[in-house]
Amino acid sequence: MSELSIARLRSLFMSDQVPKTIFLKLRALHVLDLEEAGIEELPNSIGKLKHLRYLNISNTRIKALPKSIGKLYNLQTLRMQGTYLVKLPQEMKNLINLRHVYFDEEIEIPAGILGQLSNLRTLRPYFSVGKEMGPGIGELGGLKQLKGQLIIKNLEHVKSEDEAKKAKLEEKRNVCGLKFKWTRDGNNEEGSESSTSSSINEEHVLEGLRPNTNLQRLQIKGFRGARFPSWVMCLNNLKKIKLSDCPNCEGVPALGQLPNLKHVEINEMENLKRVGADGLDSFPLVEHMSITVCPSLESVRITQGIASLRELIIGDCNGLSSLLIGPDCCTSIQKLKIWGCPNLTSLPTTQGGIASLELEIAECDRLSSLPSGLLLRCTSLKLQDCPNLTSIFPITQQMPSSLRQLSIARCTGLSSLPLSGLLSLEQLDISGCSCLAPSISVPSGVLRRLIVLNCEELTSISMTASSLLLLELCICNCNNLQSIVPADLQGFPCLRELIIGDCGKLKYLPTGFHCLTRLKKLFIGGFWEELHSFPEFQLPPHSQLERLTLRGWPKLKSLPQQIQHLTCLNTLWIVEFSGVEALPEWLGNLTSLENLCIRSCENLKNLPTLQAMQRLTKLKMLDVTGCPLLKENCTKDTGPEWPKIAHIPHINIRYY
Repeated sequence: MSELSIARLRSLFMSDQVPKTIFLKLRALHVLDLEEAGIEELPNSIGKLKHLRYLNISNTRIKALPKSIGKLYNLQTLRMQGTYLVKLPQEMKNLINLRHVYFDEEIEIPAGILGQLSNLRTLRPYFSVGKEMGPGIGELGGLKQLKGQLIIKNLEHVKSEDEAKKAKLEEKRNVCGLKFKWTRDGNNEEGSESSTSSSINEEHVLEGLRPNTNLQRLQIKGFRGARFPSWVMCLNNLKKIKLSDCPNCEGVPALGQLPNLKHVEINEMENLKRVGADGLDSFPLVEHMSITVCPSLESVRITQGIASLRELIIGDCNGLSSLLIGPDCCTSIQKLKIWGCPNLTSLPTTQGGIASLELEIAECDRLSSLPSGLLLRCTSLKLQDCPNLTSIFPITQQMPSSLRQLSIARCTGLSSLPLSGLLSLEQLDISGCSCLAPSISVPSGVLRRLIVLNCEELTSISMTASSLLLLELCICNCNNLQSIVPADLQGFPCLRELIIGDCGKLKYLPTGFHCLTRLKKLFIGGFWEELHSFPEFQLPPHSQLERLTLRGWPKLKSLPQQIQHLTCLNTLWIVEFSGVEALPEWLGNLTSLENLCIRSCENLKNLPTLQAMQRLTKLKMLDVTGCPLLKENCTKDTGPEWPKIAHIPHINIRYY
C-alpha cells in the first residue's frame, strides 16, 4: 500500500502487533479496531488521530492508557473490555464527544472523569459510586444524554437524599432501564442502632433517586430500608420490576395500579408477608409473576380475575401454607411452578377456563394430594421430592386426557399410579419412587419415551402390545422387577435407545430384538445372579447399533456371542464380568469399534489375540478400570498383553 493510500485510510482492523509509528501516518483514520491484537500498550502517537471516532482495544494485554488519549476530542465510542487496565487516566475527561464507553468491572475510574463526559449515552457495565476517591453520585447529574440501561452500584456510599438528587435521574428521559444496587460488607448487625440509622438513610437516598416517568424496567437490589419510595407508583410506563435482597420490607407497593406492568420478580425478601394490598389481585395486567426466597410469606391468594397472567413461579417460601386461586381467576395461566415450600398442604381445587397448564411441584413435604380440577388442564406435570404425596390420579377421578408429559421423581410415599386414561401421554419418567408397587401399566399408543428408574418394590411393567412411536425405553435399578410385558419387542420398531439393566430378579428378556432395526444405543445386563448365561437377545443381521453396554454378574464365564456381528458398533462397554478371564477372539470382528471401555472385571487377564486386536483398525481409545490382573499384564513394554494394544492412540488403565 502506498504512503498516499495509508494517509487516506479511514478504517483499520488489526489483530497483530501494532508498530509504534503507524499512527503518525494515519491522520485521516476514523475507525481503529485492535480487538485481540497482540499488544501490551498503546503508543503516545495515538493522540495524533484527531479524526478518530471509534476505538476498540478489547481483549488485549494493554495495562495502561497513555495520557495522549485525552487528545482524541472527536472520539465517540471507546471499547476496553477484557484488558489488563487497572485505572483510567484523568485525561479521559477531555473526551467531550464520547458517547459510548464499555469497560471491565474491575477498572478504577477516578473522580471527575465521568461527570465531564456530557455527551455520554452508553455507560457499561455500570456507574459505581466511590467511597472517598471514586466518582460521587453527583457526576451523573451532567450526563443528560444517557439512554438505555443504567446500573448504579455501591449506593451505600451516598450519604443523603440531597446528595442522591444530584444525579438528576428525573431529567434522563432516554434511560429506559434502571438498576439500583447496594453492596454489603457484613459489618452491620441486624437490630443495631447503626443498622437502623442506615436503613432510614437508604430510604431517603432511594427517594432522592427518583427516575423519569418514561422508565420501563426497574431493579432494586440490596436495599435495607423498610419502605419502598413513593415515586414507584408514578412510573406509568413501567413494564418490568425486580425487587431482590430487600430484607426489611414487609410488603411491596400496590404495583397493580401501574397500567403497563407485565413482569414482576420478588426475590430474597426475608420479612415479606404480603404481595400487594389484596394478595395478587392488585396485579390485573401482569403476565409473569415470580416470588422466591421469601421465608415469611404465609399465603398467596388470587380471588379476582387476572386474565393476563401466563406464568406464576413460587419457590423457597418456607412459611407458605396455602395457595388460593379462585375458580374463575387466572384463566390464561400456562405455567405454574412451585418448589421449596415444605409447609404447603394444598393447591387450588379448580382452574375454571384454563385451556392448558404446565404444572411443576418440587420439595413440598406436606403436600399429600393434587386436586382433580387442576390436573384436568395439565399438558405437562412434573413432581419431585414430595414424600407425602400418596396418590396422583385416584381411580374415582377423571383422568387428564390431554396430559402429554409426566415426570415423577423421589416421591417416596407414592404407592400406586393408575395411568390407563392418559391417552395423549408422550413422555413418562418415573424415578426414585421406592414404594411404588406392585405394577404399572402404561398406555403406550402415542408414547415416545418411557423411563423407570430406582423403583425398588416394582415387580411388573406392562405396555400395550405395540407402540409405533416409542423411541426410548429405559428400565433400570428396579431390584424386584420380574417381568416386562409385552414379552415381544416387535411392536416397537422405532426404538432408538433401549436400556434394561440392574434388575436383580429379572430372569427373562423380551423377545423380538431382531425387529429393532433402528436401534442405536443399547444397555443390557445386571440380571438374576443365578443365571449361568446371558439371556438371549439377537439383534437384526444388519443392525445399526452404535453404542453397547454389557453388564454381567459373577457366574457368567463369557460374553454373549451374538454381539460379534455388530459391525457398526463404535463404542463398547464391558462392565462387571468378574467370571471372565479372557476376551473372545471374535471381538476382532467389531471392525467399526473406536472406543473400548472395560470396568470391574476382576479376573480378566487377557485380551483377544494380537491378530484379532490388529483387525480393530479404527480403535482410538482403550479405557480399563478396576481390572488389576489385566492392568498388570498391560504394563507398557514389559507386560505380555502390551504388544496387542501398543498401536492404540489413547490408553488409560488404572485400578479405580
